[in-house]
Amino acid sequence: MTSPKLNRRRLLYSQTFCDAIKPNPFVLVDAGARGGLEEPWSGMSEQTLAVIGFEPDREECDRLNRSCASNCKYLPIGLWSGDGMVNIHCAATSSCSSVYPPHFELLAKYDEKHWKPRVTRQVVQVPCTTLDKVLHEANLECDFLKIDTQGSEYEILQGAQASLKTSIAGVLVETWTAEVHRGQHLTGDVLTMMADLGFALFDINVAAAWKRRHAG
Repeated sequence: MTSPKLNRRRLLYSQTFCDAIKPNPFVLVDAGARGGLEEPWSGMSEQTLAVIGFEPDREECDRLNRSCASNCKYLPIGLWSGDGMVNIHCAATSSCSSVYPPHFELLAKYDEKHWKPRVTRQVVQVPCTTLDKVLHEANLECDFLKIDTQGSEYEILQGAQASLKTSIAGVLVETWTAEVHRGQHLTGDVLTMMADLGFALFDINVAAAWKRRHAG
């Protein structure tokens, strides 16, 4: 028996789906695009998918634009709840960088392998704007929004209110149950906002489960 998840993936990759939406490709916004597209998006035809990615690390953004397919475009700016320059705490491991500083009083309770990658190397300012503004200026509507930005997911959703109310059908968002980055909003805040906008939780996955450091 074929699983429902496998059937959905086959539909996304099928010629039938491609032919049906080719005149109006599916628009994916990838906020925190470091590393490039993941499944199921990476397996979709260029004719059925248009990707707008946001990666404020200019070097990584340039790499993505050099290596991506013609249906993808990456912008060297960050998304936020408004326009302006925002501080980014660049971490020892680049993928752990965050608007918010690491919360070391909390992190000290966990093994070094969890907090060491988050040590701040430097703080830089990056230009940020709202998703609603970008889409409005480009005369585009977003169908699906993916956010993985190490703690600033809530603010990005704040800047996407118009799109969430009118065009976005689904959101894949990383949330946090503990204040790993000092000042960040947690899972409950994000779920409450999405519920207030009329969204329902479809699925949940544990990306990381840290064990506390043992004494002795």
